[in-house]
Amino acid sequence: MRQGHEPGLAGVVIELFRWDEQIGQALTAGDGAYSFISLVPGSRYRVREIQPAWPPRSTTPDEVEVVLNNGEHATVDFGDWNGLPVWLPLVLK
Repeated sequence: MRQGHEPGLAGVVIELFRWDEQIGQALTAGDGAYSFISLVPGSRYRVREIQPAWPPRSTTPDEVEVVLNNGEHATVDFGDWNGLPVWLPLVLK
């Protein structure tokens, strides 16, 4: 979950994989949020940020593994640094 002073990034491509198969893709909204629905409980997923042309550097890994139990939701944050003294995390919901 992002901190109040950390704006999200719009238009970043997020990919969802189950095993080695890509099963979804989304663009982040203005606040950096996106979602995937109707996922199978107990399955292992990989969520991957396609690094935007800017900022030039990630402060977190661009890929995260998530296992969801029945009824669970997961939030994954990706952090990106644009060279200015401000953090610009990507919020995944």
